[in-house]
Amino acid sequence: PRVLRDAIDCELKHSNKKYLFTSGHEGFLTGASCNLKTVPYKRSSNKFNVLYHFIIAQLYTFFVLSFYLIKAKLKNKEAHVVVNTILPFGAGLAGKFFATKVVWYVHELAVDPKPLDMLLKAVLRFAADEVLFVSHYVKAKYQNLSCKKTVILNGLRGDFPSKVDIDPEQKFNYKTISVSYTHLRAHETGRNL
Repeated sequence: PRVLRDAIDCELKHSNKKYLFTSGHEGFLTGASCNLKTVPYKRSSNKFNVLYHFIIAQLYTFFVLSFYLIKAKLKNKEAHVVVNTILPFGAGLAGKFFATKVVWYVHELAVDPKPLDMLLKAVLRFAADEVLFVSHYVKAKYQNLSCKKTVILNGLRGDFPSKVDIDPEQKFNYKTISVSYTHLRAHETGRNL
C-alpha cells in the first residue's frame, strides 16, 4: 500500500482524474491525492464471513468501476486500471472489459484456500496487459502469463527506519508485528536508503 500511495501521489496535477477503490480502513492509502471510492468490506475472524464480504467487495468494485470506465469510454478518454495484489479480481475484470490497459501489481505467491488462489490467478492471466512483480522470485512463480512481465523492486523511502527490531514470535503466532526502531535519515548517516 505504501508503494501504491507513492505512485498515486507522484503526479498531483491529475489527482482529479485518479480514482482509488479501497476499504474504509485507515492506513497508508488514507489521504491519497485522488478521488476515494470506499469499497464495503468488513474484517472478520470467521472465514465464511471473510469470504462473503470479499465476494460483495468484488461485485461492488466490478460494477462501480465498470460505470466509471464506461463513462470514460463514452467520452473517448483512455482509462488505465492498476490492480494492487491479486485479490481484487473485480477490478481486473472491469478493467479487461472497459479499460484501455490493465496493469497488475503482484506481491503474493499464493492465497488460501487453493480454489480461490486458482480463480485469482486465472483472472490475472485473462485480464492483465502487464504484470509488475515485487521480486524476481515472485515473477518465477508466475511463468504461465502471456502478457508483459516486469520486476520493480520495492525501494526504501528516505524516511524508512534504518534499524527495525521485530518480535518473530508475535509476528507468526499472533499475525501482528510490533516494531521498535531507531530512525536515521539517509543524509544523517551518509548512506543511500
